[in-house]
Amino acid sequence: MNGNLITVIMPLKNGMPYLKDSVNSILAQSISGFELIIVDDHSTDNSIEYLNGLPDSRIRIINNIGEGIADAMNTGLNLVKTKYVAVMDSDDICNPDRLQKQVNILENEKDIVLVGTSIKYIGTKDMERSWGVKMPDGDVEIKNGISKGMYVISHPTVMMVTEAVKEIGGYRRELFPNIDLDLFFRLITKGRFANLTNYFTYIRLRSESFTQQNLFEIVRNSYMMSKQNRFTNSFYDQLAVRIKYLSTKNYKSGLLKYLDHGSILWPFNLLISSLLDLPKSYFYIKNKIVG
Repeated sequence: MNGNLITVIMPLKNGMPYLKDSVNSILAQSISGFELIIVDDHSTDNSIEYLNGLPDSRIRIINNIGEGIADAMNTGLNLVKTKYVAVMDSDDICNPDRLQKQVNILENEKDIVLVGTSIKYIGTKDMERSWGVKMPDGDVEIKNGISKGMYVISHPTVMMVTEAVKEIGGYRRELFPNIDLDLFFRLITKGRFANLTNYFTYIRLRSESFTQQNLFEIVRNSYMMSKQNRFTNSFYDQLAVRIKYLSTKNYKSGLLKYLDHGSILWPFNLLISSLLDLPKSYFYIKNKIVG
């Protein structure tokens, strides 16, 4: 589409019923110069039927040429002709000014190749409750966090310089399920990173999400990548992975209970999470607040 600065890639697999709110939040952006490429990864629900009924020329629906999230992202990336590429998940919601704020930073600070946003977790029932996550905004703090396996960038919030992402070869399916962290590691060499500290993206937390379904592998791979060539799969490393997994599992479980008005024991899960991983707990206390 001529004149566009941004292409938004949305990987999709059985996105209903949250797909409607997600797509609407992109179409309602305050900036108009963008295209939304939705890559269907073999959905079996009525997601495509719903999308085909949307009369908006900015939407482009294509089929994943492979299978899985990495292939879906690369399928979309191969079609991007714009200066910038943004990512959006099919169950999340973004603020109307998200894309405009991000493109402003990338246009004004030419050495930045990636800009994300702070987030608020939301549940599956309503947006009455949310859990704010303040992301660090400085390049050094972000990159140090990445090297330590900390959650300092949320993949479905990012906007990146298209040329830089293509130069590093896009996403690597062999790094599943940590294709985002792997991308960040390789993109570090191309320029500075930044985050918008305001909450421009609402991340839907649900038990059947990609992250929750692959939580142990994500935690294990994050730990391995943070250790680089120092990971030996020794008893110590295996124990460290198990403790970090239990800490993350309890953290997410507590948030799920809180957001969906579940058990009043959600603070107990957060306490267990804190005791299992004190360095990460300090990070949470420093950067995360209830919204």
